[in-house]
Amino acid sequence: MPWRDKQGGSSFLSYRRLTRIALWTAVGVVLAAVEHWLPSPLPWIRLGIANIAGLLALLGLGIGSAYMVSLLRVVLVGVLLGTLGTPAFLLSSGGAVGAVTVMALLSLVPSHIIGPVGLSVAGAWTHMTVQFTLVSLLVVRDPALFALAGPSLIAAVAAGTLVGWIVALLWRKLPARLVYLS
Repeated sequence: MPWRDKQGGSSFLSYRRLTRIALWTAVGVVLAAVEHWLPSPLPWIRLGIANIAGLLALLGLGIGSAYMVSLLRVVLVGVLLGTLGTPAFLLSSGGAVGAVTVMALLSLVPSHIIGPVGLSVAGAWTHMTVQFTLVSLLVVRDPALFALAGPSLIAAVAAGTLVGWIVALLWRKLPARLVYLS
């Protein structure tokens, strides 16, 4: 039974949609926690495996749900890691919003043109670009910072490819009841 708005109409947040959003948010938080404990070649470079949940939400539930999953995940991970309100949290949220926005726009292109791997690579590239932009505007106002951009963007493309590949595999294997609202 869907939630009702004040006029008595159905809200986009049906129980099923809300349950899927909660599920994918929880999956994203668990993956982020696992990733937090994995070794990283550089402190700011991560695989981004938590983005698997957001991309699955985008593909199965739509743009609004993908934003909710990604932002809820960032906030919950910020609370769990104690980074809520810190520059790291700002960078993470800015990157998440930028990535979901680009992936949402690209998801409007037919899937045979750009699939999960393309969406994920674009999201990873955007996430890293937004983070570098925010760091250069708010933290380090030294052009030398951008010497790190090249290797970081290469790592983002590699990580985005891996995440997109995992999503493509999961998309084919997951039961429809976990992905779609039907």
